[in-house]
Amino acid sequence: MDFKFIPFDETRRPAWDAFVAANPHAWVGHDSACIDFERSLGHESFSHLILDERGAVVGVTPLFFVSYARARLFKFKALVTGTSLRAAPLADAQMPPKTRRDFWRAWAAWARAEAAARGVDEIRVGFPHFIGAERVFDFYEFSPLREFGFVDIPNLTMLKDLAAADGDMCASFDKHCRNSMRKALAAGAEWVAVTDRDQWLAFEELNRQTFAEEAADAYSRRTLEIIWDRFVARGLAHVAALRHEGRHLCASVRAGNKNSEYNWLLFNERPRTLKGATNLHICRDLEDMRARGVRWCELGSMEFDDPRQRGIADFKRSFGGRVQTSMDCKLCLSPLKAASAEFLQALAKRLRPPRQDSAPSHAD
Repeated sequence: MDFKFIPFDETRRPAWDAFVAANPHAWVGHDSACIDFERSLGHESFSHLILDERGAVVGVTPLFFVSYARARLFKFKALVTGTSLRAAPLADAQMPPKTRRDFWRAWAAWARAEAAARGVDEIRVGFPHFIGAERVFDFYEFSPLREFGFVDIPNLTMLKDLAAADGDMCASFDKHCRNSMRKALAAGAEWVAVTDRDQWLAFEELNRQTFAEEAADAYSRRTLEIIWDRFVARGLAHVAALRHEGRHLCASVRAGNKNSEYNWLLFNERPRTLKGATNLHICRDLEDMRARGVRWCELGSMEFDDPRQRGIADFKRSFGGRVQTSMDCKLCLSPLKAASAEFLQALAKRLRPPRQDSAPSHAD
């Protein structure tokens, strides 16, 4: 079967949204809201609808141009399916196996040609952890792009089965996490669902505080507006906050559907003033997800390089989830450039003096 790739624009948004809404394999990362979100971050969209020979929409592919530096000397340009919400190309759920393989072959050939024509160094694809209610590895067994030149780049991520958390949610947490949470509870901290747009936008200061110690910039006002208007207001995400003595200490955004929600954003006050605030906040988030019938919570990546981020991974582990490998892959179009950058990065790592500080084992 032949496929035609049509660029996304505002006139085609209704067709995109209708296809995603009717597709049981879709996840929040496929929604056109993600195009608005990525654009607000300064990423150019290269997203396309995919048509069959009859002109019917049989797929969508969120794609974005992202630039970054490696080894400080090399500038790379990548085509990625999303920078924070997973969204591999989405095919019609009723597509027969043979046609589905043709779909992936056509997508790989199209993406390779378009990337090469635009001087892109690599293409990165991050599959959602679930295809419908099935785990991605149960649905595909292995990446459908592997036979078309893409290389697996698996990442460890933490998932928590909320259906297995009967009774007291914190019973599965480790001892330190439970103790920290109880201290915040005893101090009078209160979890509240946020249903007001102005309240969400008032968390702009928490947003800035969170990123004050990070290499990345805080989210812009425009990005915060898009998160509410395009995700929360349409039921694709939920916002909550932790309040203590009239102040909000934490705010979270969870994006997803009934099968799985991802802890997308977590804003924290800096410096932290209440022991265990984040522990309590996440516990209440998990309870809220379970009450709404969500099966899985995606706590996020467990793979980090520096000691501080490894401490974050330990913090996620304290909530009693299970580690799963993601189905990520990439196609390198500039192998010499990539090899040179990898060599310099490895050399710099060998020459870097050892750090004397140690990371905390928990976030609170």
